[in-house]
Amino acid sequence: MKVFKKDHFRVLGVLVLAIVGVLVLVQTMAASSGSGPAAAYAQSPVITSTLTFDEALAAYINSHIIHSDETPAQIPPRTTPETAVIEPPLAATGLVSYSVSLLDDTTRMGGPGEVVTYTLVLSNSGTLSDVYDITYASTWPIVVPTTTFSLTNGTAVLLAVVITIPPGANEGDSATAVITATSQSATAVSDSATLTTIAAFYKYFMPVIAKPVPPPPAPSLGATRPANNNHWLMNWSISNNTYVIGYELQQSQDPTFATGVTTYNTAANVLSQPITGIGPSARNVYYHRLRALGPDDNSPWSNVVRVIGNYRDDFSDATTGWTPLRRTTYLEQTAVRYGTGSEAGNLIIIVGDRWDWMIASPLVEAPPVPYVIEYRVRVHDGSNLVSGGMVFGGDWNGDACPEFGNIYQTDNCFNHFYNYNYIFFGPIKLLHERVDSLFWCPNCGGSPIKRVGPTQVVDDIVSNDNSLEYHTYRVEVRNDGTRLYVDGNFKASFSDTTYIHEPYFGVFASTDEYKPSIWFYDFFEVKYLD
Repeated sequence: MKVFKKDHFRVLGVLVLAIVGVLVLVQTMAASSGSGPAAAYAQSPVITSTLTFDEALAAYINSHIIHSDETPAQIPPRTTPETAVIEPPLAATGLVSYSVSLLDDTTRMGGPGEVVTYTLVLSNSGTLSDVYDITYASTWPIVVPTTTFSLTNGTAVLLAVVITIPPGANEGDSATAVITATSQSATAVSDSATLTTIAAFYKYFMPVIAKPVPPPPAPSLGATRPANNNHWLMNWSISNNTYVIGYELQQSQDPTFATGVTTYNTAANVLSQPITGIGPSARNVYYHRLRALGPDDNSPWSNVVRVIGNYRDDFSDATTGWTPLRRTTYLEQTAVRYGTGSEAGNLIIIVGDRWDWMIASPLVEAPPVPYVIEYRVRVHDGSNLVSGGMVFGGDWNGDACPEFGNIYQTDNCFNHFYNYNYIFFGPIKLLHERVDSLFWCPNCGGSPIKRVGPTQVVDDIVSNDNSLEYHTYRVEVRNDGTRLYVDGNFKASFSDTTYIHEPYFGVFASTDEYKPSIWFYDFFEVKYLD
């Protein structure tokens, strides 16, 4: 009887433990659903493995990664990647801090005692804001209603000038007026326009059919490489400027220019426009087009120039496009969601099953090399060899990723990439992977999708003392390789450049035999590196 009770309580204990385990799993999956109030996450205890890190890492690699020299026969042979063709940016031309132009020398006629009005274009053609003083001299009475203008760089205003022809003027009498705009910041910077007014008595003329002035030709538009502060210069040329009276530059994040258009107007002798005041954004692609303005008609629009600006996402806007793309193995066990409530301002990545891994990406392009990726992240809890980090150097053909119906074996995106895989083992270590291809092998054990390529381990990226806290990771992508910094301290460099010119990036998380792997990203930034 006593033995029966002992066995009975053993069975009851096992049932209790099983129920607790189910509740923990349900709590974890509720976190991945992204609905309702701030999610609660199962706080797994830190598991102390009896294996050494090298032994545990070997098990992780065997379950996730196939090294190139171990590639099974059924994996297609590796091919040498095509050399990326990088178009050099146009050189910056004529960057001048303070400049001014005053358009234009003009001749007009009127009868004695009449008032003749001129409209001039005053433009700031420098790279800095400025204030201009207007002075004038004329032998006939003149009025300039406004004599001081404040202009930001690249903008223009209309300047009115009124001249009165004396009542006693004779036929053919004339007078000149000189209008001068002078910079208050640099008094040596000025420009003048000469206005000629002629007295003429009215005469009747037979009608004359006038031929309109032909439109100017379409200009050719280019852009310099943006600087780290997200400023760049649009510049252009035109084959014939005979009938050009100015230029209109349009900028939009809509490639059709149907919405969100910003317009810059410049004088005829200004062939560049600084683009400033645009901060880094989760929507970082800008389109530009230009036309020349003529007296009767304008030129056709120029070529469209696409500029990639600095990228930054603070994850306060849930529409910036971060979704699980590649390569989820068990869809119901992976999630990417924007935090709410106490978790607001975080992107939360969850991989909830064993031997599972995933990539999430907004499918936004990084700037051309050299550039820098910087982000701040923490691991939610620290089971052995849960891992997370970021990927870059990914490819995408522009089609749906992943394509519907082929969720595991999609070929549209991230077929190769670099993986900065930070692995928790008390301290945080880096498993640096160059993924050359992916291999679908559901019967191989571990992850059904294997990553194929060389790996390298860097020890103790973060010490054991604060490994569960937020840390800032910085990867500089340069033409000669990549460099890693953690919390401002240099940690490692890598000379491989195979995929550095592929522009797509994302975040990564994976598990081994322990689960789940949950990571909180505080921000993600990709900027030009001067």
